[in-house]
Amino acid sequence: MTIRNSFLISALILLCCFKAADHSPELFFQNSDEVLQGFCAIVVAPTDAQLDSMKAKMSEKDFYNMVDDNMAYLTNGRMFLDSKKLPIKNLEAKGSVKFKMSDGKIIDYPISKLTWAIILFNGKSEPIIANKVSVENDYMHYMK
Repeated sequence: MTIRNSFLISALILLCCFKAADHSPELFFQNSDEVLQGFCAIVVAPTDAQLDSMKAKMSEKDFYNMVDDNMAYLTNGRMFLDSKKLPIKNLEAKGSVKFKMSDGKIIDYPISKLTWAIILFNGKSEPIIANKVSVENDYMHYMK
C-alpha cells in the first residue's frame, strides 16, 4: 500500500473517531466560555498549522507513520472511553479548556501546545494527560 493510500485510510479512521456521539453533539466545537464538570475526557487533535509544521520537519514517510500511529492510539483510547460511557469532547489543539473541580475551583488548562492527546478529568482533582498507549490503565487509576 502506498504512503498516500495509508494516509487516506488513516484520515478516514480519524474522521470516524471524531464523529459526534450521543453525549457529544458538537464536532471540534470550541467555546472558550464553556466550563466542563464531572467525569469527562477531551480528545485533542492537532491543528492544520501544527500538522504542516510537523510535516516540514520530517520526511514524508516518517510524518505519515507518526500520523498513523497517533490516530490509532486515539481511536483505541476513544473506543475504550466510549465503552465506559464517558462523555467525550473533541477539540483542536488551540486555546485552553476550563474544568470546574468539585470544590468550585476553575482550572484553565492550555491545550495549544498539545498535538494528539487524551485528557481525563474526574471532577475532583486536576485533569491529566493520559498515556495514549495505555488509556485503560490511566482511566482505572485516575477516574475513581
